[in-house]
Amino acid sequence: MISYLAIQANYLFVKGAFYGIGAYLSAILTVKYGWNFWQTLPISVLFVTLVSAIIGYPALRLRDAHFAVTTFYLAHFVYLVFLNETPLTEGPLGFKGICPAVFTHEVLSK
Repeated sequence: MISYLAIQANYLFVKGAFYGIGAYLSAILTVKYGWNFWQTLPISVLFVTLVSAIIGYPALRLRDAHFAVTTFYLAHFVYLVFLNETPLTEGPLGFKGICPAVFTHEVLSK
């Protein structure tokens, strides 16, 4: 009997970690270094593309359940780094002072 995992496309559990890496990089550059959100957006996209290529190349050599477990553990590793690096990511408290990206000038001027 062919397993359901073998029939379906490879499960990529690390997608959320890639979103988180881009979001945290954008937040760090915005809050700690005073950059504009629109300046950080292309930098975050390029950085996540580089990280996903570095992580994805060896991971794509795995098949079926091994691939799913590896991507799950990579996502969990990124989560633990975000949670425990309090000097960098503020840990579970999150960032304070993030301004809205859309119509920022109009919102803050009123």
